[in-house]
Amino acid sequence: DSGGPDRAAKSCLNAVTAFQQSSVKHEMDDSSIIFPCYSLMWALMKGGKMQQSTSAFEIDMGQRFVSESHAQTYHYCRALALQAETLAFAEKFHESISVINSLHMIYDPKMHTKLIFQTYDVDHCAISIAQSASWHEEIGNSDQAQEVCEHVLRDIVPLIPGKDVNCMTLVLIPVIRIAKRKGQAAELRKVFESRVAENFNKHFIGTGSRTPA
Repeated sequence: DSGGPDRAAKSCLNAVTAFQQSSVKHEMDDSSIIFPCYSLMWALMKGGKMQQSTSAFEIDMGQRFVSESHAQTYHYCRALALQAETLAFAEKFHESISVINSLHMIYDPKMHTKLIFQTYDVDHCAISIAQSASWHEEIGNSDQAQEVCEHVLRDIVPLIPGKDVNCMTLVLIPVIRIAKRKGQAAELRKVFESRVAENFNKHFIGTGSRTPA
């Protein structure tokens, strides 16, 4: 259905607007009911399937999500990841890295990865942190980019479920890209084969299942 994404986007936007204007919003102990709308809108924006999407609109949505989720840690982590990506897409790399630095202060992969997977099906925090290596490179912070890559390989990659080949691919791509420029591609190829190729064969070949990876 070609109109499906547009209808989904409008429904989410209407829900977020209604929530923002609700007179009882501030009386709610748990506002997480609206978080899937932010997450879905971001997925549609990234896929170019949301007509309302502009750089300013995306940054505003990211800020709203951060504002709504600050009281709940793992939702807040997801919101910061979204905000960082919206800023990076607008080529505001210093600002996006600043948000990632805030994310680092509260995001604990051992504590939050499982919760984020259970709620959002993918750990966007892990993906955004990995992508931040490329943002550092964009502004000439090569040492920081390398530190991010080492952190991702050491502390994040081992915690991503083997079946989530898509998330693993998105986490490894920026790391591999930087490793290739440094002449370290062979070492990362082994990681990709063990974490992506082998898991794809194990979980998807012959099952009829599909993954974007």
